[in-house]
Amino acid sequence: MAWREGGELARKTWGLVKEHRVLLSLVVQGAVVATVMLAVGGIPAGAVLSADDASTPAAIAAATIALVAVYLATLTGMVFAGAVAWAADRILAGHPDPTSAEARSAAMQHLGALAGWAAITMAVGWLLSALRGDGGGNAFVAILRLVVSAAIAVTWAFATLFAVPAIVLDGVGPIEAIKRSARLFKERWGTEVSGTFRLGVRISLLFVLPGLVLLVAGVVLLLNGEVVALGVALAAAGVALLIVGGLLSSTVRAVFGVAMYRYAEQGESVGVFSAAELAGAVRTRR
Repeated sequence: MAWREGGELARKTWGLVKEHRVLLSLVVQGAVVATVMLAVGGIPAGAVLSADDASTPAAIAAATIALVAVYLATLTGMVFAGAVAWAADRILAGHPDPTSAEARSAAMQHLGALAGWAAITMAVGWLLSALRGDGGGNAFVAILRLVVSAAIAVTWAFATLFAVPAIVLDGVGPIEAIKRSARLFKERWGTEVSGTFRLGVRISLLFVLPGLVLLVAGVVLLLNGEVVALGVALAAAGVALLIVGGLLSSTVRAVFGVAMYRYAEQGESVGVFSAAELAGAVRTRR
């Protein structure tokens, strides 16, 4: 997909997000709730695990609490992702804007399947992390592990691109969602994929890059011990821009992912997106 076409897709998707505020609202809600869950379970568990005098039973209990907190945060992310998918699907189909409560309720109807998908996602993430490892001090082994894990991660990402929409919009279980997602992607775009949609470029230019610059500048000032107030202000502004950029990018990608899913199913235009635009959103090797 050329940069020009990618920019047009980003413009249309961003237009939908700006017009229908419920989409961004749901992403923000999900991020806040997931962060609170991580903090409630992770902070005390981390304190226990980092203590030198922690007993074995206490360490096991803390590790268990941390694991539960991470899972609940992951599940929360999946539920709100499902809510965004449901809301975006209705908006793209031309229905009146749903409320946040309606979208959350629709996603909660598939809580069991989303819970299974959250568990699978965590398990795959840990397996990939274990595969990356540290190479045991051997640079060649470390590079090989990194390359293999990266290739598997990319394949997994493409194969499961439509998993959440499949669960929430079509009511399938997590395993069937993986199968359906992989099948639809393969049928529509094949397996020789060389790139996918670029929707986050403008957001990166507007939020992520300035956020990184401000954060680095603030940290440098703090480390030098001079102009501490300015350093704190710059670092805080940088973090804020990074958070906003991340939320906007997640929303845009979630909305466009639903359009891609419906196109993969039907082969027709979806909402403001033409069939040609959606077909060209994934670049394949010819």
